[in-house]
Formats: sequence, structure tokens, C-alpha cells
Amino acid sequence: MITADNLIAVDKKEMSMARYLRYCCLILSWMLFGIGLCLGNFNILLCANLCLLISNLLFAAENIRDRIFFLFFNLTFFVFLLSRPVISMFRNVKWWNFEVSAVYFALIAIFVSLFCIQIGGIAADRFIAKKIAIVPKWFSMDEFDFQRALRIVSFGFWIITMLCFLIEEADKLVFMQGKAYEDYYILYHNSLPFYIHIPASLMIYALCIYLATLPQKHWAFFVLSVYVLSAVPSLIIGIRNPIVENAIFAFLYFFVRDTLGDEKKWIGKLEKALLICIIPVSLVFLSAYNYIRQGEAVATSGLWGSIVDLFYKQGVSFEVLCIGFQSIPSLPNSAFKNYTFGPFIDYFTHSGLSSKLFGTMDLSGNSVEHAVYGNSFAHSMSYTARSDYLQGHGWGSSFILEVFTDGGICGVILFSLLLGLGLLFLMRLLRGKTFARIVALTSLLSLFFMPRGEATGSFLFIVSVQFWITFIICFFGAGLCKRPYTRFNCQRLFNKRYINVK
Repeated sequence: MITADNLIAVDKKEMSMARYLRYCCLILSWMLFGIGLCLGNFNILLCANLCLLISNLLFAAENIRDRIFFLFFNLTFFVFLLSRPVISMFRNVKWWNFEVSAVYFALIAIFVSLFCIQIGGIAADRFIAKKIAIVPKWFSMDEFDFQRALRIVSFGFWIITMLCFLIEEADKLVFMQGKAYEDYYILYHNSLPFYIHIPASLMIYALCIYLATLPQKHWAFFVLSVYVLSAVPSLIIGIRNPIVENAIFAFLYFFVRDTLGDEKKWIGKLEKALLICIIPVSLVFLSAYNYIRQGEAVATSGLWGSIVDLFYKQGVSFEVLCIGFQSIPSLPNSAFKNYTFGPFIDYFTHSGLSSKLFGTMDLSGNSVEHAVYGNSFAHSMSYTARSDYLQGHGWGSSFILEVFTDGGICGVILFSLLLGLGLLFLMRLLRGKTFARIVALTSLLSLFFMPRGEATGSFLFIVSVQFWITFIICFFGAGLCKRPYTRFNCQRLFNKRYINVK
């Protein structure tokens, strides 16, 4: 007879098995790493990194409900930084076509980062997360009536901002007719009036505030479906990242709601069946789109071959690590540069808002000014390493490159430890009060692209005027709607038959 105690015992046994496997992979990774360094063998060093990555994935598997973000980050870490050399190794193809010092840097920095991410995750799981208060009570915004009011106001505001966002996306599509997707980065400038452009920039924050109020499943499904589909215009232009980011965000939100103990099952049999069908089709389509946007013939190599080809092409960030390391001595220098906190520095000194308020230079797109005077490693490195940078091409970046350039290997260690801690602490935030959930959800929007993107770009919203404007509008509007008025009474909207608040 199956009992609850038996199920708990099975779960503990599976966790213990995963832990033993993790320890084995961890020890094996260090052994291979030492052997690889002694022999100067890049394939052995790559195998050490692969074993360490498996150890990280097993750590996530021990408690998937609390470590889902840790799992996804390590998966995207593999896709962007390790997939190309691993595929090349299995194809018996030489993949270290750079200076020896650059390849050593890439392999060692990846190994150090993966190890420190796991150490940070372990520290958060065992010690830190249990002792840190999530958010002060006075900022909770969790009163029953206020929660319902905030849900209605944020939903209405999201509809308005989403309409403006879609108008902006349609403007991009019209502009890009007959042009190559690279032209978007050098030619497109938003010419829409401020009453369209400004609300459009608030859309994602209104979305996160609404989702943080824990709406019912059918409403969340509608909102997230529209959000995912809103990236289709960018996909038509040739930009794939937005629709992938949006889809990952939508899936993780459903997963989180499942872990929060909602009355309804958020990922049931139907959702699992849809995922099983959609994921392979999406991967094949994204693989084909690599060729379509370049105007090339699609390479037909079957389902498995298409998926492998997709991962191979996405793994270019390993080469970016090597190229970036070689480019560090030649990066354009100005009075002050800091790439780790570059998004924050450029927001205050070179954004459209600062240019209007203080007359500073507005940096955007692929330009000499952006590369020389900005704090974006992607633009500075691409300007140095690519002759076609001004034609809209670039290499991208990686958080490893940015923190190494600013702080050396110590910077990689410290940042990776904090990253591992944060990946587990985000789930704790999502189990907290409304404001904590808003911060966590907004952080997740682009967090998983950090291996091929900016180190701190995912957290720029904390100082963003757009975020705080959206927050104040929704907060103030909910406060007004919560109060009873003699002539205008919004409380009838909060009747339980209209909205169920958990």
C-alpha cells in the first residue's frame, strides 16, 4: 500500500542519489581539470567543465521546486558558452582556433564561474536565504482589498501600454520593409509621439505588477499569451531573443504558480502535452530561422540535425570569450569605464532621459560614440574586433568577460558567488509579499541571457524611471479605487464573484 510516508521516503532516496551523483561529478571535474592543465589538453579541460555543469544540474534536480531558476540559468549557460565546443569535440573537429592564452582563459573562467555559482547556491540554500527578511512589512501591499484593487488597475494599465507597445512594434515592421535585419541596429530611430513611446516602455513593468498579484489561471494565460505573441514583429524583423525570453518567462511563471500551492494545477497533463509538442517544433523553426533571416537556403538535416545545428550556432559566446579576452588591451579608453555596472552608468549619463535633463550625449545603436564613450562591453569589443561593426554587426558580450575586465579572476569569483545566491533567493522572493514578487518577476525578464549579455542589465529596472512611474501609477490608482466614494464607488468591482483572491 502506497502511503505519504512511503512517497516521502522515495523522494528522500532520489535526492540522496542525485546528491551522490553530484559529488561524483564534482570530484571528477576537479580531477579532469587538474589533468587538463598539466597536459595542456583543451578537450580534457572541456570535459571538466561539462562534468561541473552536470554537477550543477544535479544540484538543481535535488529540489527542482526551489531551484528552477538555478536549473534554467545553467541550461542557458551551456547553450551559449559550452554547446559549440562540446558539439565540435564530439564531431572530432578542432574548436580552439584562437590564441592559446585566450582558450585557457575561456575554459578556466567558465570552470571557476560554474563552481562558484554552485557554491553560492549551496550557501543560499543552507544558510543565507533562511536568515534574510524578504521585505519590510510597511511595503507589503498585501491587504485583501488593496490586492484586488492593484490587480484591476495594473491589468487596465497593462492593456493601455500593450496597445502602445504593439503600435511601436508595427512602426518597426513598416520601417524595416525591404531592409536587412542588420539595418535595424544602425538605421531605425523611434519617431512615434511621446504619448505612444513612453507608455510602450512601461508595458513590461505593468505586466510584472499584474502577475505579482497572483491572478487566476485563465487571466494569466491570456496576458502571457499576448506578451509572447507581442515579440512576433521582432521575430519577423530577424531578432529572435525577445520571443525566446518571453516564452521562458511565461513557462517559469506557470511553474512558480504551481509551487505556490494554488488551488488549480497550473502545469497539468494538457500543458505538459503542449510543451512536448511545441518545444521540438520551436527548436527546428529557430534553427531554420538562422538561415531564413540571412536569405540563405535552409540546411535540411532532419529533426535531430536541426536541433544540434541550432545549439551549435547559439554557442558562439564561447568564441566571444576568446575574442573578448584578446581584445581587452585594445578596448577604446575614455576617462572612466566600468563594464560590470555599465548599464547603470550609461542610464544616468548617456540615456535619452539624461540627455534631455542634463544635455549629455545620447548613446544608442552601433556607433563610434557608443563604443568609445559608453560602458557597454559588447559595443566596445565589437568596435575593436569587427570591421563591420558600423554596419550593424556585433559579437555580444558575457557577464564573465565584463566582470573579468573590471576585477580579474577575483571579480569572476565574487560575481558568480552572488549570482548563485541570487538564483535561489529569487524563489524566496516570489513566495513573499507583493512588492518582493514584483522585483523577482521583473528580474527574470532577461536574467537567463546573462551568459551572452550584460552582467547587471537584468537589474537596471531598480533605478529605472519607467519602473517607478509604473509602480506609482498602479499603487496610487489601487489606493484610490480601494477607498469608498459617495459618487464614484469602485468597491463593487472587488466583489468576490468578479475576482477570487487567494
